[in-house]
Amino acid sequence: MESTLQYIFEQMLNRNVAVLLAMSLFVAYSMWKSKVNLPPGPWGLPYFGLVPYFILMDLIYGLQRHEALARVAVKYGKVFSFKAFGRVVIVLNDAEAIKEAYQRKEMNDRPRMNIKNHSLGKGVAFASGDCWREQRSFTIRTLETLGAGRPIHEEKIAQEVKAVLDEIAAFGGKAFDPKYPMMICVSNIISSLLFSIRHEYDDKEYKDFLDMIAEITHLMGTSGAINSAPLIKHLPLASKNKLAKFGTTELRYMIGIVKEHRKNLDPENPKDFTDAYLSEVLARKESGNTKSQISYENLPHTLIHLYSAGTENVSTTLRWALLYMIAYPEIQARVQAELDRVVGPDRMPQLSDEAGLPYTQATLLELQRVATVAPLGAAHMSTDEFSLYGYTIPAKTAVIPNTWAIHYNPKVWKEPAKFNPERFLSESGSVIGGDGIVSFSAGNRICIGRHLARMEMYLLFSHLLHRFSFRKADISPPLCFRGQGSFARVPDHFLLQATERHHEVRA
Repeated sequence: MESTLQYIFEQMLNRNVAVLLAMSLFVAYSMWKSKVNLPPGPWGLPYFGLVPYFILMDLIYGLQRHEALARVAVKYGKVFSFKAFGRVVIVLNDAEAIKEAYQRKEMNDRPRMNIKNHSLGKGVAFASGDCWREQRSFTIRTLETLGAGRPIHEEKIAQEVKAVLDEIAAFGGKAFDPKYPMMICVSNIISSLLFSIRHEYDDKEYKDFLDMIAEITHLMGTSGAINSAPLIKHLPLASKNKLAKFGTTELRYMIGIVKEHRKNLDPENPKDFTDAYLSEVLARKESGNTKSQISYENLPHTLIHLYSAGTENVSTTLRWALLYMIAYPEIQARVQAELDRVVGPDRMPQLSDEAGLPYTQATLLELQRVATVAPLGAAHMSTDEFSLYGYTIPAKTAVIPNTWAIHYNPKVWKEPAKFNPERFLSESGSVIGGDGIVSFSAGNRICIGRHLARMEMYLLFSHLLHRFSFRKADISPPLCFRGQGSFARVPDHFLLQATERHHEVRA
């Protein structure tokens, strides 16, 4: 009897201790949160924070991370906070919030990630501080000099567009997967600009390389928020090993390109971005600038970032575009009618036609919205504490834009799941509402290649629909608009058929 009473007493004591501990943790957490005045947000487990929530949302509801965070945004609004692996993460769910936060000088850095990737902290995309400022300034200036995103670059893009149109025509109306035609076309455009290399559409080895690049993007995950956790570097994750292996292969490829360019360099006549960069390295060395971040070490990493971003975003958007066109033939027909009226059958669309193609422009904006190929944008990290909408954003805090929540916010977009280009047209037929699309982020780290990307999307989309009509192939899997990935959202596999409307015409 005595032992039974002792057991009961011990159990009650243990429970009381547990309750007291929980209350202490609650009080401590509440005091800490009140002290720093973080944006509101959901509770999570000690240390792990909201990570188990992501896992459960995936297992129970099949929700990807951007969708799970969008659910949280419904309750907490345009800015909220959560913890992951002991670290605070801020999520921005509003276009104005992104612009307000990312234009601040305190928001220019990237989080440190505890995963092995040779490009982290280097190049133009993942660097911080002086390294990032020098890489970005030089890259913007050089791309402008080379004509990227400007009318003088149109002819070069048109040449590659013609090549992909001929590739599609060669299928002869048979079913095909648009994945590789779009990826090779877009990658050839950026490759020609960066290092004067072009690949054929039947290059199997290059297709494998593009698959590897896409896998690297997928493995990089949603942001630095979770990958920056100290625990990650101690976990034997298969994805970490694969990322390290693929990253090494990609880096070796770019180093090889740089070596070839150094052998044949004419500093007075740079033919591409790599030549221009190498010429700048030499010029700075000759001037005695030994601290410059424009260096042989940084060049391969900058090439990786420009090449990967320049390939993935546009090619994936175009795959989504073709998927929506075969799912909505009436919208496809309306775009084609506008192209026929403005461009006619005897030539191809040009940049100068764009202003007279409002429905085509509206369709491209709607495609960027519904596709949202980067649902969770790259994380920024605050260098110093600052205030945002009355809340405190502590120093060394990861801040993530949830582009998905912004593009699918029912308070902003009526029936957001519906594909409707007319939401971007005024009653008079002019294009409106484009500032609600934040596909290229905002602020001081806004996408460097956004002008080139927009030019490519317009020219490719208009040329494709001008020359062909597309429909779902009979042997295609059912069309699915779910998409996979929170860092790079790609469409599920589908097949289509192309019928020529206007045979090859002059550009």
